Amino acid sequence: MLGSSRRRNWLLVLILTLSTGLVGAHGPSVQAAPGPELRLRAVAVGTNEVDLSWTLEPDTPVAGFLIRRSGQDLATVEGTARTYVDTTVEPTRTYVYMLEARDEHGKTIAQSRPARVKAPGRPERTDRMPPSPPVDFTVEPTDAGNLLDWYDASDDSDVTGYRIYRDGQLLATVDGATLSYLDTTADPANNHTYEVETLDPVGHKSQRARRDAPRRENGPRIRVTPQVEESSTAAVATFQAVGYAPQLMRYPYLTDVVDRYATINWATDRSQTTGSARWGEVQSDGSCTPVNTVTATRTSITVNSVPEYQWKAMLTLEPDKQYCYRVYLGTIDLLGSDPSPRFWTQVPAGSTEPFSFVVFGDWGYTNSEGTNPDQAALMQRIAESGARFALTVGDNAYAAGSQKNYGDLVQTGPSVSNVFGPQFWTVPGRSIPIFPATGNHGYASANNPHPHLVNFPQDRAVALSSGKYVRETYCCLNGTDPGDYPSAWYAFDAGTARIYVLTAAWADANVGNATMYKNDYDYHWTVSSEEYQWLEQDLAAHPDQVKLAVLHFPLYSDSSAQQSDTFLQGPDSLEGLLGRYGVKIAFTGHAHFYQRNHANADGLVTYITGGGGAKVASVNHCSPFNAYAIGWSFSKNQGSSCNAPPPTSPQQVYHFLLVTVDGTTITVTPTDENGRTFDVQTYTADGSGGGGGTYRFAPEADSWVDEATPDTNYGTSARLRTDTSPDRREAFLRFAVNGLTGSVTSAKLRLYVSDGSSNGPAVYATSNDWSEAGLTWTNKPGPIGAPSDDLGSIAKDTWVELDVTPLVTGNGTYSFILVPTSSDGADFHSRQGSNKPQLVVTTG
Repeated sequence: MLGSSRRRNWLLVLILTLSTGLVGAHGPSVQAAPGPELRLRAVAVGTNEVDLSWTLEPDTPVAGFLIRRSGQDLATVEGTARTYVDTTVEPTRTYVYMLEARDEHGKTIAQSRPARVKAPGRPERTDRMPPSPPVDFTVEPTDAGNLLDWYDASDDSDVTGYRIYRDGQLLATVDGATLSYLDTTADPANNHTYEVETLDPVGHKSQRARRDAPRRENGPRIRVTPQVEESSTAAVATFQAVGYAPQLMRYPYLTDVVDRYATINWATDRSQTTGSARWGEVQSDGSCTPVNTVTATRTSITVNSVPEYQWKAMLTLEPDKQYCYRVYLGTIDLLGSDPSPRFWTQVPAGSTEPFSFVVFGDWGYTNSEGTNPDQAALMQRIAESGARFALTVGDNAYAAGSQKNYGDLVQTGPSVSNVFGPQFWTVPGRSIPIFPATGNHGYASANNPHPHLVNFPQDRAVALSSGKYVRETYCCLNGTDPGDYPSAWYAFDAGTARIYVLTAAWADANVGNATMYKNDYDYHWTVSSEEYQWLEQDLAAHPDQVKLAVLHFPLYSDSSAQQSDTFLQGPDSLEGLLGRYGVKIAFTGHAHFYQRNHANADGLVTYITGGGGAKVASVNHCSPFNAYAIGWSFSKNQGSSCNAPPPTSPQQVYHFLLVTVDGTTITVTPTDENGRTFDVQTYTADGSGGGGGTYRFAPEADSWVDEATPDTNYGTSARLRTDTSPDRREAFLRFAVNGLTGSVTSAKLRLYVSDGSSNGPAVYATSNDWSEAGLTWTNKPGPIGAPSDDLGSIAKDTWVELDVTPLVTGNGTYSFILVPTSSDGADFHSRQGSNKPQLVVTTG
């Protein structure tokens, strides 16, 4: 299998040389002994079915094959057979198969190695949808045979395997982690048609992906010279989890480290029903003793048919301090002899302290052997990066986002323990909090509760930002079936930045009469959708922060399989929403490579960072929006690029982004698995947001005055009040406008209404000669000139705009006065309120 890049090329070379017909069926092996070699593949494709397929090299005539299961004879098949289906297995049981080739005298002339498989359990929720077809299926003729290559499908419960057909006949079945197959028995003089279908545990089959293979030139098969690949310099981890108690199933990891809070997560067996965490603050001399105890809560989960408890302990701490902790099951110290992990709480909101975080995505993958050296190397690099926290752009566990795919410290196998295995998130997650976005893989998970929500709780971040983090029913736009999917969006502050974790994903198999992209847009990103409205309100409420976002579907992509999401593009969709409110960078995934795009007209820069551990892919073309991109083709065994040197190995494409925020300066440093950095970019994002002609400014001062209390100052009030009766009230705002380039074409004063009116106030220019702390009715300046705009009827809890274009001529300081025109007064949020005023200036 070509799933893990460190082994892909030399495995392929070995297989091409031996012409076995199986890609990656075994790890490194010695030179084949004389005589036929029998290679057996067993795939548990369903709760009651195991598919066997085999090759005999050289293809020696035999009388028959004896199939043995767990030490007992199971069946005898003819010598021409190369497949067998065992439908007598039971869910969750493990079986060991062996195969013997016998001649006409009953003598064994070849025997396979044992093939061990575990039948999947029944899904926890009804799996009604078939899996999606394999993605980006290609057939590449080689000197040794036709090389079939594809990318992960997805399913509600699990992808258990792929069936491969040649010219309509079953050729082989491979497990769900195998993403390529070398057909060494193809006739080089003939054209062939190949099809691949995806299987799930309950017997559903996908539509078949189909490709035609042209005939290959006649001639002897040649030995391919191995290509020298980079080896990871991070292969030996500085931390290894080795001394923990046997009851611990998932090593502790951190989520929801926001403000003064943190959540510690771990999993155990079900031998006890009480859990806790102990924590302490790291002292000035570097010592730390966990002396404070907090009770943990548990959730029952099943990981590859093994019952476990998922635990979380929610801590209230102090921001910007370092702590250590340990976790317990009853009285058992689950970390045993391992040291107490340490972590930092979040950088306080508004702090100018520089900090870094990492962004990566499309990760959580293991091959048929249950390994992934590329992902392991990345995890070690992340652990050493100095990052305060991690963000992902979705697709966090392949192929189905199931608890089996997430796994634990103990279980191994194809697509098992892809995230919580010992070499993966166990390494950085003990000290680096993670905030993952959802992706299409795992979006429709049949596990209950939904793995994304229970594995990565973000209670405080969601509550503090009025976000959402629940599983709920979506129905039934564009002919889609009802589905229970995660609604997961929230924001949190880190120093000068505000981070937005968004849902831009949909289920592969539930598309109705539309596409994934169209369904995601209609459910999440129309102007009237709940997520869009939440995002707009939160963006408007934070005009003076550096704003960054993570989401899954890419706005702009040069992948032929994971193309640009045109539904998210343009001023009336998500792209326009992010740009209008000054989001500087949107990090996306879905395509399995690295791509940086040019800034759009609003100054929004988008990235694709899809090289976190899943099989990386080619950059297929170079669009004008593409500033820099690199990818890798395993079928062609070569790199691809746009405006960049092509990579010479896949290790140069597996990567994460190290993002450093220093005030309003953002530096993005892409880093590959061997620590090589490339395409380093630095951006400036002033707190007002915007760019490329659109600028947003928060007021530097605002207040209101009351004729009935002429000497009272209201500079600390969360409201701006206007009225003519019974008391006359006027409101004042002052903005410092700077950094404009070009001529002002539009200036809008945006206010959030807290008390509506049938006739709102008018806006005038006024003198800058006033202070927020000293303004009263007695010393207030008066209006200058004619009103620039006059509000009519305005509703409560809405944004309104006043056109002040005639009053704003360029860089400078501008004060405005809101003069009431009705006894039906109107109130607005001040800069001390939750939805701060804004001055939005456009230049041309």
